[in-house]
Amino acid sequence: MATEIFPIDLKAQYLSIQPEIDAAIARVFASGQFILGAEVEAFEREFAEYCGVDHAVGVDSGTSAIQLSLLACGVGAGNEVITVSNTAVATVAAIELTGAKPVLVDVHPQTLTLDPSTLEAALTTHTRAIVPVHLYGCPADLNPIFDFPAPMDFSSSKIAHRRTVQNITASQWADGDISPRSVFIPQKIWEPMVTVALS
Repeated sequence: MATEIFPIDLKAQYLSIQPEIDAAIARVFASGQFILGAEVEAFEREFAEYCGVDHAVGVDSGTSAIQLSLLACGVGAGNEVITVSNTAVATVAAIELTGAKPVLVDVHPQTLTLDPSTLEAALTTHTRAIVPVHLYGCPADLNPIFDFPAPMDFSSSKIAHRRTVQNITASQWADGDISPRSVFIPQKIWEPMVTVALS
């Protein structure tokens, strides 16, 4: 029995909020500020509020968001960062741009997200962070990742986009540090997050 998979209807989504989008675009053109500026500042404030966090910082790409998040948490040369083998190339590129070595682990066969049972074998004394990736609308099983018994303190990341993941809302992951997100429309199937080991 075939299952029909419906594509995202971007036109319908646009038409549902067309006046707001068109007005924002017009403000950007009228200001001449195509990089940074008042509209980006407003987006950062509104997105942080939407996610229930103190700060949101807009950057040029999801790759930069992951790279800068890792760098801000002290990840660099000589470190290892665990992530999934089926992630977008941007995740691995961001890890490599910090000077760290990506360590790829297998995914759970049903969710296609990070399989927590693979972490123990991947962990070394050089492991500094874990980047689980939510994929195809399915969040990684975060509790075993956050509770992973490691020889260092792994802290949880906030989950953005005001979603409920495993019955936990974004504001409840308040112990964490950084959660890079991409708002690139075709990328809604791929959402990395950084779980940083603070040694």
